[in-house]
Amino acid sequence: EANAGVQAQACGALWYLLSATGNQAETARCIGKAGGVAVVLSAMRAHEANAGVQEIACGALWNLCAYRAENQVRVVEAGGVAVVLAAMRAHETNARVQVQAKGVLTSLSHCMTSIESETITGVQTSKKLVWGLSRPSL
Repeated sequence: EANAGVQAQACGALWYLLSATGNQAETARCIGKAGGVAVVLSAMRAHEANAGVQEIACGALWNLCAYRAENQVRVVEAGGVAVVLAAMRAHETNARVQVQAKGVLTSLSHCMTSIESETITGVQTSKKLVWGLSRPSL
């Protein structure tokens, strides 16, 4: 966790695996089951000020969530919404961070029926916050 470059590369490897394999859903299932969500969120927490880590980690989370509903639940239950929102706030003028973070939150919005109602409220509130942040030109 101490080296941002190593964390960015590790998150990038996960992102690549989730983008390049022929069976993204199975890859996402395996990574999620092995604790991949927690590892990515840990990297984001440890390197909040590093836009590269935030962008790449959000890209990995987005793919993890896009392909497996259980990973969406893992992200929400691990406090991932707050972590993603913190990345958006810390890097509000960085379009790449914003795009990847919004992708994560959009993916999470699709799992609302499978998460407890208080969590659902948190995700809905988070979405309102996200769309209210400054929007860099893409």
